[in-house]
Amino acid sequence: MGYSPFSVNNSLEVNLYKQLGINFIFADPKIKKTDSKVIKQPPNSTPLFFKLPSSVRTKLVQQYRPAYSLWIYFEYYQDLLDTRVNPRKELILKILKALSWGKQRISFWPLFRFKGREYIKDEALFNEGLKEIQPVYIFCFGQKCFNELLPEKKFSYTSFQYQDKMLITLPDFNDLLPDNKKLKNLVWNTLLRFSPKH
Repeated sequence: MGYSPFSVNNSLEVNLYKQLGINFIFADPKIKKTDSKVIKQPPNSTPLFFKLPSSVRTKLVQQYRPAYSLWIYFEYYQDLLDTRVNPRKELILKILKALSWGKQRISFWPLFRFKGREYIKDEALFNEGLKEIQPVYIFCFGQKCFNELLPEKKFSYTSFQYQDKMLITLPDFNDLLPDNKKLKNLVWNTLLRFSPKH
C-alpha cells in the first residue's frame, strides 16, 4: 500500500512526543522514578494538533514533517474524522499513486477544523503545520481555502505568493468528480510541471 494522508501511525505519535522531551510519559516501567540517574527534562511546547481528537491526531502525526509540497483542501479535516471511503478520498489516492512522488515529497494539513458543530478556519493550526512541513510549493485545491489564505486576491488557476511560499491554485477535488476530464487534465498537467527532480 502506498502513501495515504488518511492513515494512522501511532508509533510516529510516540516518537514525536519523545522528540518533544516528554519521554517520562513513555518511561520504562522497570526504571524506578526515584533513581537519581533519571533526570526529567521539561517538555517543549506541545503542538496544537496534539489537542485534537485522537482519531485525527494519529493520522496527522505522519504529516508533521518536512516535505517538498503541501496539499490543502477544504474537507481534509472531515476526511480525517470519517473512516469511510468516499469518492473524493479515492480520487486523491489515485492521484498520489499515479504521481509516485513518494511520502517525503507530499504532506497534507488542515486549514479548517470542527469547533463543536461549526466548521471553522484555524489559522494557528495551519501555520504550525506549515512551519514544520516547510514546503517549496503549496497546492491549494479549491476556492474556499484560497479565499481564506489570500482574501484580497481573485481566484484563478495560476500561482501566487503566500508568505515565503509559492501557492498553486487548482480545482476543488469535488469538481473533478465523477469524471470531469477537462479539470482532471488541468490538475494532472500542473502537478507534472512541478514534479520534483530526483
